[in-house]
Amino acid sequence: MSALKEISAAENQKPPFSGNGFYSEEYTNDNLIDAYLQGKKAGLSQGRKAMLDRLKSHINLSGKLTQELINYLKDHDFNPVSAFLKIEAVNNFIYLIVLPASEFESRRVLSAYDFISEFETKHESNDYRFLVSLCGSDEYFNEAAVRADGFTFKHTLS
Repeated sequence: MSALKEISAAENQKPPFSGNGFYSEEYTNDNLIDAYLQGKKAGLSQGRKAMLDRLKSHINLSGKLTQELINYLKDHDFNPVSAFLKIEAVNNFIYLIVLPASEFESRRVLSAYDFISEFETKHESNDYRFLVSLCGSDEYFNEAAVRADGFTFKHTLS
């Protein structure tokens, strides 16, 4: 039998991989779609878990770094009133550290900003960004307004 006739023969027209698990007449298109959707769901579930694990890790790291900054401020005669966290993305964290207005308005706060700038640069990576802002607190300071601005988590000062 010539090669062309052999290829054209009806018994040779089955899809490749027939009967070995890659293809079978036993599976319908619906079976294939269902299997795809189940795999997609499992993949999404694993993706969410990985993202949540990364988020938890970054939140813990942010808390640790914030405590280091608060310790630095206390060691340099600042008296932080509170600190708030704003999560902009899984890898982008912003802290707002509140100082008494008299300290925030003093010239010595510039040395704190110098330290914070170096600190942010030291701890930044492709996968993690940690930014810090300072603000002053006076009788008009409104914690509800800070929360409305997205700083939804309050750091416990120690």
